[in-house]
Amino acid sequence: MIDREAIIAQQKAEHAAREALPGRYDGVAIADLARRVEMEAMAIQTLRTATDVATAVDTEARLRAVAAISPQAAAAFGLLNAGATVIAPIAESGVLLTQPTRDPDEIASWWEPGSPYATCWPAIPCGDQGDRFGLLCYPGEGADWFKKIATVHQPSRIERLMAALDPITEMGVPPGGRGGDWDDEPQPKPDEPRATVHAKLWMVEDLPPHRPIVQSWTGSLRGQAGQAAMAAGRPPQPRQLSAMVWSWPAGQALPVGRELRKGVESLAAVPAWGAVLVLGGVRLVVRQVPVLLSPPPDWLIAELQKFGSES
Repeated sequence: MIDREAIIAQQKAEHAAREALPGRYDGVAIADLARRVEMEAMAIQTLRTATDVATAVDTEARLRAVAAISPQAAAAFGLLNAGATVIAPIAESGVLLTQPTRDPDEIASWWEPGSPYATCWPAIPCGDQGDRFGLLCYPGEGADWFKKIATVHQPSRIERLMAALDPITEMGVPPGGRGGDWDDEPQPKPDEPRATVHAKLWMVEDLPPHRPIVQSWTGSLRGQAGQAAMAAGRPPQPRQLSAMVWSWPAGQALPVGRELRKGVESLAAVPAWGAVLVLGGVRLVVRQVPVLLSPPPDWLIAELQKFGSES
């Protein structure tokens, strides 16, 4: 059983021992007590002034509040948190609408209700300031051009023979022996693709939600009428477009924000995830943004510099 009387007696003894200990103000005259308290308060204040850290100011509070109601502002806030040096709003064509910045207050003002940029999406500008370079090659002529410059062609034996026939000798044979080295290789080497080390900016066509429809036909499902009905009932397949993105090569001048040749454009900015663009007459939504960027390879820089520098 618990001896309550013993416990109470022990607690009283401990309390009496605490009371017997000398206090901070024991022996201090009442007239000097107020002065003593004041001196200690001054010492505490001096210590706090020397050691306390000032209360941090939340510079992103305004932007965070706007991001709670605006998907565009939320995308801009995400770009800042991902390490973007500067951002700016862009038009649906991908063109910058104002000077880029990293100031959270100015960025918040772009997407506050009533702002002229409230419905625009954010992007990281291409160039030295934004540390981005983007290249868009449309399917067809643009993609064929890039494939050509990104491939090291290995000449066939016939090509090497025709090249060697130009400096013909008096004997009527290519220089360098009886037949040269044009036929030494039993099999031609395949063309070698060059490494592009790019990151992908992937965009998908923005289609309205598919509404199922009822189709009827007479005959077999595998027949012409059945296949036509099945095709009519399927949702349309969205078109896709990919751009290549690199970090900006230090000390280099590259073309930015203009058409380089038919089917090839250099991007003015790299849009955020979810941004809506109209490129080539197609309304697209960004579904993958580039990460872990590297500078363009030297061979690509040399090709791009043939088109001039920044616009």
